[in-house]
Amino acid sequence: MATELTFNHFQAANRARCEAGFFALDQWSIAEWTNAMAGESGEACNIAKKLIRGDYDRAETISALLDLAEELADVITYADLCMSRVQHSLEELGVEDSEQLNAARTGNAVAAKFNKVSQRLAKAGKLAMLESTPGEATLPHQVHNHS
Repeated sequence: MATELTFNHFQAANRARCEAGFFALDQWSIAEWTNAMAGESGEACNIAKKLIRGDYDRAETISALLDLAEELADVITYADLCMSRVQHSLEELGVEDSEQLNAARTGNAVAAKFNKVSQRLAKAGKLAMLESTPGEATLPHQVHNHS
């Protein structure tokens, strides 16, 4: 039986694959990781532009939508590697505060930003952040506040 992918599992596997298959995470600066992410985002934008413009017939549209999903997955992959690089930079700076280090974990950062926007929009849905160790496969779960 397949298990559900979690941010923490993805982040650990993504970093391990990067370092085993390509190079050490710290060989690229944060700017290089964000530039890679922007490159993939640009590819996704180009596909979306062509979809809006009506460049494709039905079969080509289906193919383009699948290509778009792949490009967006690349954006997420690079964003996650950049988040790992941010964590590494915090560690290099000697940050030992577990709250600060956990704030740079992909799942916690996503949950914190989601909650910040939800609060600004006065929306009920919030995500809970979980404290966990770097290799632990947990995902912040959604909390519904029906007040």
